[in-house]
Amino acid sequence: MLFYENAILEKWEPQSFSTWEKAWKEFQQTNCIEYRKSILHHAFDYEAHYDSFGGDRGYFERVHCFLAVAEGHTHFRRTNVNGKRKSIRDITAKLYGYMDSKSEGLEEVRGYISRKAFEVLCQKVFKNEEKPHLPPSWKYYIEDEETLLRIFQFFRLDGNGFSNLSTSTIYQDGSSDIAKSFLLNLVLRLWPAREDCNQETEFPVCFKYEDLDVFQRFQPNFIDILHGLDETDRILTRKLTPLGRSRLRRLALSREVWNGRDHIPAESVNQSALHGSNAARTLVLYTQLEIQRHREENQRRIKQRKEKAAAQKERRREQAKDLRQIIESSRIKLKELNAG
Repeated sequence: MLFYENAILEKWEPQSFSTWEKAWKEFQQTNCIEYRKSILHHAFDYEAHYDSFGGDRGYFERVHCFLAVAEGHTHFRRTNVNGKRKSIRDITAKLYGYMDSKSEGLEEVRGYISRKAFEVLCQKVFKNEEKPHLPPSWKYYIEDEETLLRIFQFFRLDGNGFSNLSTSTIYQDGSSDIAKSFLLNLVLRLWPAREDCNQETEFPVCFKYEDLDVFQRFQPNFIDILHGLDETDRILTRKLTPLGRSRLRRLALSREVWNGRDHIPAESVNQSALHGSNAARTLVLYTQLEIQRHREENQRRIKQRKEKAAAQKERRREQAKDLRQIIESSRIKLKELNAG
């Protein structure tokens, strides 16, 4: 049973663990709620290179642990007492004193710990502490592909929102806003605007991925994030790959429409757009812009061909003129030689 151990809590200090790896093992073994909270709170104070993972791997594994603990943090109930949130003492008192409320109390404890893990993630990983013209402070973590994929999985779509990001104000420290800002900036940095959009990329690309296919594979994830943030209009200034277009179409057709009796799946992207799907509207507009781009590109090519043909014609005219002058000059010289 989980319980509140004041004696253990008072004796424990972050410095008593030499590595995060040891602290994590203690986190998994202890039954003390506040003890677990304190371990999470100080987790990023440890140097990773002392872990058995070695080097950077230790920092990435730490983020993986936090993502696992924070999973589902928005789905746990937050029971109130007299209009105020329960303290951890209230929760543990219920667990210790009332066995018939054990299942409800355990859920509250899990929510308490998972929300703490999410808050620490936002403050220590997702929050950008650098100036606008410098690479973000979270750049280090997402340069590891496994960590980036785990972040995508953590912030997966759940309906029109994210599975682990609430739109409510349950976080007084602004964690949800930090996470939203992180996700948007992440997409805009890894998926820059098209060069032919006549606008500067809002965030310069500053990552060291050498395999450009990585970005193409991630495009469905980028689209999910923009959809969840209600920022799908950003797609209009970017280039869709076949994978990205397929994902956007799937989101567009996921919209249910009212036929007068029931809600049924949309039969077409246009129908979904007419019933308010932002993904569908974005796809329709993107297709129209793409057609316009192709038309302008064809017109540009036709113009270039005409200009090239006109330039060749002018060049041939000049060559013919020079040739006539050479012939005329030779004829005059030959005439002078014959006269002499």
